[in-house]
Amino acid sequence: MSFFEFEGKVPATELWFTEKDYNGTAFQVRVTDTLFVGQSNFQRIEIFQTEGLGKALVMDGCMMLTEHDEFVYHEMISHLPMLAHPDPQTVLVIGGGDGGTVRELVKHPTLKKVTMVEIDGLVVEKCREYFPEVSCALNHPKLDLRIEDGIKYVKDRERSGDTYDLVIVDSTDPFGPAAVLFTKEFYTSCRTILSDKGILVCQSESPFFYPKAIQKIYGLLGQVFPCPKMYMAHIPVYPSGAWSFAFCTKDGRDAQADFDPKRIEMANLNTKYYNAGLQSAAFVLPNFIRENLDSILKEVNV
Repeated sequence: MSFFEFEGKVPATELWFTEKDYNGTAFQVRVTDTLFVGQSNFQRIEIFQTEGLGKALVMDGCMMLTEHDEFVYHEMISHLPMLAHPDPQTVLVIGGGDGGTVRELVKHPTLKKVTMVEIDGLVVEKCREYFPEVSCALNHPKLDLRIEDGIKYVKDRERSGDTYDLVIVDSTDPFGPAAVLFTKEFYTSCRTILSDKGILVCQSESPFFYPKAIQKIYGLLGQVFPCPKMYMAHIPVYPSGAWSFAFCTKDGRDAQADFDPKRIEMANLNTKYYNAGLQSAAFVLPNFIRENLDSILKEVNV
């Protein structure tokens, strides 16, 4: 849970947000102002002004984004799969209420339509209010924004036969309202609604701090997709700073098979973190992570 550590009345600069992480570790940031605190039907939402990281969004006590480094997560969860697909025209985003992923997706000229399904309308409302540079594309003409249950939406598309070139699961951690997004049933439904060369990408936690979560996520993905891969990015405010993403192709092709760096120039992406070199380098994993993944996927006969 999020909490302030102070005794009595102290200056605002002595207020701290603390997120307890793993085995006695924690992340702290000095808070200069509390901008919003509220409880939606799904989670507790807090927005702080911090001393060094700009405004910060916290949900159920977990740091979701800061103005200082949000671009890393949003660029890596969107541009890498968009440029791995040969012709991505339709994208489904599950979650992503802050709007950062949509902001990056609409930079691509090949995109014809992006559907974002966010269960918590209060997240969207408050991010529009307090994070306008992140949520700036939530009124984009290519966006179909839906405030509803993403699980139900995917199930309905499964029944209707609608497909997407790319499905991005931009979720919170695997507890609370997001827990159902980390199940074999959900991954199976996502695979069904992908087009023939479709790609699924989802955030998959910290390999340093949450190896058991990694084992569960990739064990389940390996039962649904051929050869799920992990790629990584450095996100300072997330536990350990080393964050992973799961990359799955419906047909099992390699992540680099359709990558053309010229498309980056054509899109004029103007990114702060992502570049052509990272398209392949992000998949280069430290030995202990690679060995862990290999053992997990071997068990599910991938």
